[in-house]
Amino acid sequence: MRDRILEELDTEGLRAAFLEYTRKAYRMIPPIDRPRILDAGCGTGQPTVELALLSDGDIVAIDPDENALDTLRLRIEKEGLSDRVRTVCCSIFETGFTAATFDIIWEEGVFHLLDTQRVLTESVRLVPEGGFLVMFETNEWFERTHEHFSEHGLDLFQKLPLPPGCWWTRYYAPLEERVAVLREKYRETEDHEVLSRFEREAEAVKADVSKSDCSFILMRRRRGRRAR
Repeated sequence: MRDRILEELDTEGLRAAFLEYTRKAYRMIPPIDRPRILDAGCGTGQPTVELALLSDGDIVAIDPDENALDTLRLRIEKEGLSDRVRTVCCSIFETGFTAATFDIIWEEGVFHLLDTQRVLTESVRLVPEGGFLVMFETNEWFERTHEHFSEHGLDLFQKLPLPPGCWWTRYYAPLEERVAVLREKYRETEDHEVLSRFEREAEAVKADVSKSDCSFILMRRRRGRRAR
């Protein structure tokens, strides 16, 4: 029953509304021939596949959730991208990659969950001078942490703000409606905890919609700055 409820919620379908901004953000990066991209905290990989379709590069998608990676692997196979996209079950702190392995590190909604100093240190290590770190994070988080980026030799290259209230109008409001419909549809079942989780998320965002306002933030590693 839980799997059926999740299928009908179709959060992946709602999340796909943000891929247009993934595309816009990627196109802000100067052209790189066959870029090496690390998708950090890729989850089930909607942006991963989009990045592969946008570029002619090679992508390593990492996430500590093996189940999410299984879903991504199916996507990779379906899109015929197995020669350019590979998955690794690990966190960004456990990749084992040598310094300057990637031209671009890409992350969407992950870094705010991690230790800022530690994740920036590792990000700078993994990209060469002139390389890019692209983040999709809330404006509030970036305002709280922005001074650390310069300390690590990362300069703001460009910023792509999403429309105010975008997460609410395009994701959580329709999700809240779906949850209400499914709670009524499956009212006689006991497997409602999955719905309660999404209800709590929606309520938290609705309490102060502005806190979820976010941007794609493109940082570039400063030339002449040695990685720590």
